Amino acid sequence: MSHPYASCEYAEILDGGRGNIVPVPEWGLYGLRRQIEGPDAGSDSDVMGCYPLAVFGDNVDLKAGLEKLRSEGFVSVVLVADPILRPKDNELDQAFGIYRKFKVHYICDRSQGLPKFSKHHRYELRRAKADVRQIDLVNYLPDWWALYQELIGRRRITGVAAFSQVAFDRLAKKMAGLVSFGAFVGESLVACHLWVRSGHHVHSHLAASNEAGRRAGAPYLLYDAAIRYFDDVVTIDLGGGAGLKDDPNDGLARFKRGFSNSEKSAYLCGAILDPDRYQVLCEFYKAQNNEYFPAYRTPKAK
Repeated sequence: MSHPYASCEYAEILDGGRGNIVPVPEWGLYGLRRQIEGPDAGSDSDVMGCYPLAVFGDNVDLKAGLEKLRSEGFVSVVLVADPILRPKDNELDQAFGIYRKFKVHYICDRSQGLPKFSKHHRYELRRAKADVRQIDLVNYLPDWWALYQELIGRRRITGVAAFSQVAFDRLAKKMAGLVSFGAFVGESLVACHLWVRSGHHVHSHLAASNEAGRRAGAPYLLYDAAIRYFDDVVTIDLGGGAGLKDDPNDGLARFKRGFSNSEKSAYLCGAILDPDRYQVLCEFYKAQNNEYFPAYRTPKAK
């Protein structure tokens, strides 16, 4: 059975019925087609991996997957490989032209025992005051939507991570392995954390809290509850810091690090499938020699 992030159902949730799902059976996963607004509007497209991570299947043929996408006329492909569930680093490096460290993920590795939370986190857990319990997200969709809207505004989230209300409805009803925890002050949901489980591995998917939740220390309680709940898994991936930069001093990175006992890096994998069109698009967007990949999608490059 494939990981939920690699399933067609999840790709459909992200795509929202726009018909942009790209199966890559050679990798055991699905990607998403993106139109490119270039010199010939609508004539070019590329592929990105599903948010937040690409989880490859077993016995993958990386080169065959790239050849398939090239034969289908895509300009490039980019994805972020899961820090744990991925082919060997040398295999990814050899197959993709772009292979570089993207972001450190903070891990609870059960093979090392239950993580000893940081002194600061233990203090925050003692003073936190909220009722935390596992919930069925379907029953709390309006409350979750309000929490996530607040997060989008505060963090200025854009792109695929800015899930729509319809996407969350589908996520709650169709996402395999989804486990949700809510924190309540009185009868009000003040924070919520969504996790995705597949076999012996768990990923932190999304979390949001309002001001009342933060005052009550709810985010600390939610992490603590989930880590203790998933006591029969090998790894719990808490994710990395905020944004696209890997800053160990970022507040979110420090927060997650305080709950972890291991660190592993997620890597950005990219390939130029049509060099001629890639060059034309880079010239059109004035995005030569750029660290962003694909360069023609550099934010505000035009």
